[in-house]
Amino acid sequence: MNWILLLICSLMLGFANASTPPDAIDYFINKQYEKALPIFLEAAKSGDTKSQSYVARIFINGLGTQQNFNTALYWATKAAANNDPIGQGILGYLYLNGYGGLIQDNVKAMSYFRRAADQDNVVAIARYSQIVLQGHTKRGLDEIEKALEKDKSVSGSLVLMNLYGNGLYKPSNLYKSIPYALESIRRGASSPIWYIIDNSRFLQFSDVLNAAWLKALYDLQNPEIKDFPDYSDELEAAIESLKPEEIQEVRAMSLSELVAKTDRFLGEHKKKYGPIQASDLIDEGWRQFVGQRGDVNEPFAQLLMEEGLKKAIAIGQQDLVSHARNNLGVLFGAAVNPIVRNKRLAQVHILDGAESKYGPDNLIWFAYEGKIDLSEMQYTVLLKRYKELEGEDHILQSLGPLPADLRNKPHEIIQYLIKKYNEQPNDQLAEQIADMLEDNFANPADLAQAKIWYEVRQRLQGADADSRLHRMDKIIAGHYVKDMPDMRKAIDDLYEIRESNPLDTLNEMQSLMDQGHGAFAAGTPKRYALVIGNSQYQSGRLSNSLNDASLIADKLRGFGFDVTFATNLNRKSFMSALMNFSYKAKNAGVTVFYYSGHGMQLGGVNYLLPTDIDFKSKENIVAMDGISLNDVIRRNLPGKTKIVFLDACRTKPFESSTSAFANHGLAPMNVPRGTLISFATKDGGVAFDGTAGRNSPYTAALANLIGEKEDIAILLRNVRDSVLKATSGKQEPWEYGSLGAGKLVLSDFARQ
Repeated sequence: MNWILLLICSLMLGFANASTPPDAIDYFINKQYEKALPIFLEAAKSGDTKSQSYVARIFINGLGTQQNFNTALYWATKAAANNDPIGQGILGYLYLNGYGGLIQDNVKAMSYFRRAADQDNVVAIARYSQIVLQGHTKRGLDEIEKALEKDKSVSGSLVLMNLYGNGLYKPSNLYKSIPYALESIRRGASSPIWYIIDNSRFLQFSDVLNAAWLKALYDLQNPEIKDFPDYSDELEAAIESLKPEEIQEVRAMSLSELVAKTDRFLGEHKKKYGPIQASDLIDEGWRQFVGQRGDVNEPFAQLLMEEGLKKAIAIGQQDLVSHARNNLGVLFGAAVNPIVRNKRLAQVHILDGAESKYGPDNLIWFAYEGKIDLSEMQYTVLLKRYKELEGEDHILQSLGPLPADLRNKPHEIIQYLIKKYNEQPNDQLAEQIADMLEDNFANPADLAQAKIWYEVRQRLQGADADSRLHRMDKIIAGHYVKDMPDMRKAIDDLYEIRESNPLDTLNEMQSLMDQGHGAFAAGTPKRYALVIGNSQYQSGRLSNSLNDASLIADKLRGFGFDVTFATNLNRKSFMSALMNFSYKAKNAGVTVFYYSGHGMQLGGVNYLLPTDIDFKSKENIVAMDGISLNDVIRRNLPGKTKIVFLDACRTKPFESSTSAFANHGLAPMNVPRGTLISFATKDGGVAFDGTAGRNSPYTAALANLIGEKEDIAILLRNVRDSVLKATSGKQEPWEYGSLGAGKLVLSDFARQ
């Protein structure tokens, strides 16, 4: 602890030894500007450059005195003449806006901002980045990136850090922004240290790296960097978590060594967990949801958030897991795209995202509306946590309870809250009214009203960039995705990820053509089925999965389907089978996917489990080693019509489950148009395996009835009745469907 205090004291000595009056700096830091100004003025008149820049800063911002651009210009010019970065930044601002009697001149503004940015001035870096990057197309940004990479300057590296760091111009990408931050540090910058520290938890730095960066912050001794954040508690905790030899390593590590170690760590982390961070995917999902990239794209937002959730679970980032689940809950509840909108799935995610920043508010309102029941203790805890997060009491503490006859009647609740708002205007109420109008819209008028209430909320909060209001503007103008686009390569395209070896794909396709298989062979039928049965797991055997899969494969062959039959697939062979099937069935009109084996949900996402998965490990490995059912449907099942049968809702196979992921069975699903999914049992339930050596109740019923000349929807209702009867009501199959008009009879294909 003593050496930590010594570092902090050494920082303050850096202030005290400066030529600028230290008492004036202390007054300025403590916002006692009236006391600081006369001292700075006296030193500025004596020629002290730093005091001149402080005076300019005081007058341009009106700190403790009247704002005066002319006076700011006078003192900033003197300071900038001696290469002072604050003075240069102020001159850039004055030229950019034409203040202080200057003629607006963007070229001069850029020149001054860049000179200040090259000296690591934080404000100038932000302004210079904004001017360089704003208003460009993707192609234009690509050209700017190339030019800045050749520039080899501090400012160039910092602009590139911002290009991929703030998500405004391109999708945020820590694997690109952090290396640029490191490069700027190599070139003499220190401000990116804050950026690295703030993102260290997303990158899961080792304890040594984390402590070393916190120490580097206290080694700065840079009096030009103001509003110094207090990380002393974090530094103390980081040091206390280390072993003695690790503490010595941190003490001895130079900044250049730290940068090199971080570079190596990033490479290893990227290789292990993939080319995109969980936080980047989740944040980009929200931007697509609110329409920041163009149209409001809710299907793509769902894909991005779910991919981010999978990574967060795999890496064990529980705060990101909660954040992703909360965002997915909002997405499914508020979506205007009917394929994405799913009230049941929304509630699942909101409840399981309770630990997110927005969790307390969501659950408090859920209880108020009657969606959930909370004990008095649970409610009190949520109110306390809300106040800790938001710095104010929740409005319901003064609003009082909802009349009992309004519970679970959203439209009546909205009118009641509007009446309460008129009596007691409040931004929390305005926000809830807007959210409920969006969540429960029945026609465009509801969305127009939601926009009005988001505007009310914005006025009350004084915000100037409300994302939900922006979203309403886009939707009302018709700028949103109304169907389910092909997103098989959407993430790779967005993040500019190239296939590792395109020749592999070409060779695989050529092999299929040579073998006369699939869509590449002459006279190929347009009906394809992929049937998988997984039984021989590392930690035990399912008695009937192979029998079930074999039975269904024979039935589908009899109906004229080109059937791909595979059993006991490890992860590599599972992925290969899916990839090969997607090539083979490229021109399919109808595809059927049947799976029998272990399956489970994790974080509200459904997974099929390959045979080599380790059930003795923590179940969060499923996020990386399992097969996402959403991915199967989106990426591996071609055809206008897709039928999915899942006999995969058995008891969780892992020896232990964490409390955060203790849900049984499968989760409810969103279904793309043209798709029908049949679960062996209702979401959240468990399916029976059946008598050993025979078939499961679900597959037995499906095989017995699938030959009937009935539409698939009626057929599955008959399957449900049969399974309920066979299991004495303990197992109820369930469907999620979005098929088009017309009758679909699987057995009819045999006669075509």
